[in-house]
Amino acid sequence: MANATPTWFVNELLTLAVTEPTLGCRQYVDRLSDRGQRIGKSTVQDILVRHGLGRRHQRVARAAALAA
Repeated sequence: MANATPTWFVNELLTLAVTEPTLGCRQYVDRLSDRGQRIGKSTVQDILVRHGLGRRHQRVARAAALAA
């Protein structure tokens, strides 16, 4: 689709979500905009929910599983 979020961007967001699991969508948008990438916070939330990381405890659990 022409308006789809690029795969590399989704991967970067998911990496950020697992490395810093206690942040919220607005903070993820701020971190990504510091790197020069623009995205809406509702899009960030949609991507996180789609990958099972929509809630903070889900991100913390995934980070703990990867650390173990």
